[in-house]
Amino acid sequence: MISDGLRGAREDAERVMADSGATGVRHPLFDLAAREETSPEPDGDMAWATTTPSAKIEVPNVGAHLLERRGLLDRLTECVADHPLTLVTAPAGYGKSTLLTMWCSRTDATVAWLTIDEFDNDPRRLFRGLVNALRTAVRRSGRSDGARLLALVPRYRVDPEQYDALLTALEELRTPIVLIIDDLHAVDDVASREVVGRLMRFAPPNLRLILSGRSDPNLPVHKRRLDGELGELREADLCFDRAEVAALAVQSGLELDEPDTDLLLESTGGWPVATRMAIVALGASTDRHGRLQAMGGAELPLTGYLTDEILGTLRPELAEFILHATIGDRIRGDLAEVLHPHGAALLEECVRLGVFLTALGGDEQEFRWHALFASQCRAILQRNDPEAALSLRRRAARYWAPVDVPLAVSLAVAGGDGTFALELVLAQWPDRLLRGETELLRRLCAQLPSAEADDAEILLVLALCEFLDQRSTSSATRARAQARAATLPTERARHVELVDALLQLFVAGRDTEVVTARDRVRELLPSDDTGDRAVEAFAHFLLGETAVRLDDDPAGALADLQRAEDLASGCDLHELAAASTAMAPVPLWILGRFDEAARLARAAVDDGRRAGRAGSSSLVPAHLVLGVAEYWRDHTEQARGHLEEAIRRAQPRQGNLRRRAALVLMIVGLSTDDAALVEVARVTAQPDPDDGGGRLTEPIAEIVEAIREDVLGDPVAALARVTVMDPGQLESSILVWIADLHRRAGSYADARAVLAGIPASRRTAHIAMYANLTEALMSAEEGAVEEAHVLLERTLRISFESDLTRPLVLHGNAIAPLLSEHLAWGTQYGTTVGELVTRMRDRVPLRRSPSFWELTDREMTVLTYLRSPMTAAEIGRSLFVSANTVKTHMRAVYRKLGASGRREAVRIAVERDLL
Repeated sequence: MISDGLRGAREDAERVMADSGATGVRHPLFDLAAREETSPEPDGDMAWATTTPSAKIEVPNVGAHLLERRGLLDRLTECVADHPLTLVTAPAGYGKSTLLTMWCSRTDATVAWLTIDEFDNDPRRLFRGLVNALRTAVRRSGRSDGARLLALVPRYRVDPEQYDALLTALEELRTPIVLIIDDLHAVDDVASREVVGRLMRFAPPNLRLILSGRSDPNLPVHKRRLDGELGELREADLCFDRAEVAALAVQSGLELDEPDTDLLLESTGGWPVATRMAIVALGASTDRHGRLQAMGGAELPLTGYLTDEILGTLRPELAEFILHATIGDRIRGDLAEVLHPHGAALLEECVRLGVFLTALGGDEQEFRWHALFASQCRAILQRNDPEAALSLRRRAARYWAPVDVPLAVSLAVAGGDGTFALELVLAQWPDRLLRGETELLRRLCAQLPSAEADDAEILLVLALCEFLDQRSTSSATRARAQARAATLPTERARHVELVDALLQLFVAGRDTEVVTARDRVRELLPSDDTGDRAVEAFAHFLLGETAVRLDDDPAGALADLQRAEDLASGCDLHELAAASTAMAPVPLWILGRFDEAARLARAAVDDGRRAGRAGSSSLVPAHLVLGVAEYWRDHTEQARGHLEEAIRRAQPRQGNLRRRAALVLMIVGLSTDDAALVEVARVTAQPDPDDGGGRLTEPIAEIVEAIREDVLGDPVAALARVTVMDPGQLESSILVWIADLHRRAGSYADARAVLAGIPASRRTAHIAMYANLTEALMSAEEGAVEEAHVLLERTLRISFESDLTRPLVLHGNAIAPLLSEHLAWGTQYGTTVGELVTRMRDRVPLRRSPSFWELTDREMTVLTYLRSPMTAAEIGRSLFVSANTVKTHMRAVYRKLGASGRREAVRIAVERDLL
């Protein structure tokens, strides 16, 4: 799909050149980013989200062989009830996750769960995980108070507004919600820790936070402890006591006398994982007391000793399977078959025996080995058969490649297969880039062995990620990329040059830069199918997206996007394929294929929701087209919903789409008398000085104000703003509106001149309807009644065929008499005309006044009180403000209404429908 929230990092050009030590021509990718200044991203430019794997945000299932520790569970319940923050802290093997899983199965509270991994050292991924965990919990519980939380979409940059949106959504929950963050020790990045830290500091009272990890989080918890706001369960609390050791032995079918129970407790220190391992190891022993004594004197680490003991008690095939299956922390039935003959059946046996497996939540039947047990098994396998360990890692890497690329890369590298790891990254970087996962891409590149990490294409991708993350660019990265490219064979060197051109096109700002980069891509793109299909797919997508942005070749854009979708689908680039599909409705709309555009946009949105991509910026073009389509169909509420979605999800590279959506949204707000919506849309539609935008960038501010003045009843002022603009910079929809402004001003010659300037290729259905109606009204006013009716019949035919009615509604009262006469004149569309006339008659005309838009909410409240005999002091007491404040508001009301006093202000307000 369309890239998620990426923005070119800004670098000082002279410093980059100086740091690189390069001479001569500068690398175009770095030239492009070097010309921009560092500045914060605009507020509306950061909508971004993708899904979080279900296994990370679903509460794990309770195993069948767990000991219910009621006393400990009750203590946890008390901690959560009495403290906004609870820490569950202990080394590995103390049953933290098990305790929390069992507690979740007992509590009636709504519980959100997030399991942390090493890739959450990216604040964007971590924040997305937190939001998706909370949304999943609310959706699963069926709560009716979580609408705002369910609608929340994580953005690309983690900024204060996102925290405000999340906290506001949590504040609306009427009953508490518990958020468990497990394995928090995996996060060591400062920015990622701050994601949790801010949530911890500013969470509303109805959020109960549980942080679990192997050590205290590097967060300001000490003050909470001093203030009595911190609940804690630590190593000593999680240790088994004597009664629990005895109960666990009985549960496992092992009867120990009191001395042996004490010896087991003494040997393990109550360490839960060691205790469980010891009981499993003792199960097949005839000399339990001797085994317990040997355990206490073992020179090996206790868990290593016990793992050997456990494996020694199992039949050889099952023990061998466990050594193979623990090559990774996660296991599935089909993966078990890949790793060992009869693996699925052996995995089922392990589940029945309760051999340190935890069932994960989610759609797949997936399990996680206990980390300590799995690590000890891997150590045994590595010690006994290193070649088998490498082979198993390579097999597991190929299994996980279609499912979990980061895990597959890690396994491939650990298995000594750097070539396969490189292939995975090269095949997936376009999708990761479109999703905005630049930090993940950087980590994947960093994992590669030195030879593969020095690949020229990898270095270019890494350089782009550094730019997009606004990190300082390493001169070594650039130098290595240039050096490697210079030594490559001709065909490979040309491929690397194409990648470089694509990255330049991806971050290009001004339209002139976009055109230059596009031409370079076209020149380098292979004319046959001999190139890298993933890179070619990305190239065709960017070319189609560029044509949409420049609005210069919709047919070519459609062809490129179709080719991109075909190639991306063929090489499992799901994000890229979806992005191509969602972008295609825009050129279809421009080409006048409205029904097809709307159907494809609707399908893209529906498919995105079904695939869990409802928050993806890939859907921005589809929502834009649906919003525009619904507006021209006069379905203003549906139009508003889609346009707001497009604005909310738009990322920096989609600034032109965002502004187009905001412009239409402002018109929707004006047509429905929604002042707040108009103001939000007007601000959002303002041009971003840091990007080149598209055709609407330069005149957008004046257009916004002109439309506002026209709707507020001052078309003369609106016309004064737009007549000085260059028509070549304006869209056709703006031009037909300007022509209608001239018509209403009586300047028919100017109106016809503007309409004549709209090329036939841009007279799509809604433009043709608007132009025909303007011509028909002028003809009728000039006495050319027959010509007026011919134009009106032509307009009705377009409306009937395309289901577009808004142009007729926009002309409102002006066109209504002509429509009524048209029934007598004769028409093929009598039913349509009758429905339109009825709608226009039933629609109450709105008498707008500029003062309606200028009065603040408090001034409107004061205006309402002016109808009463209350004094300023009495009004002030009702509003809990001073009399002087009320008088200040009254003076503002008089000034804005043009009134000399209270009585006249009320009269004017009544006349203008303000009261």
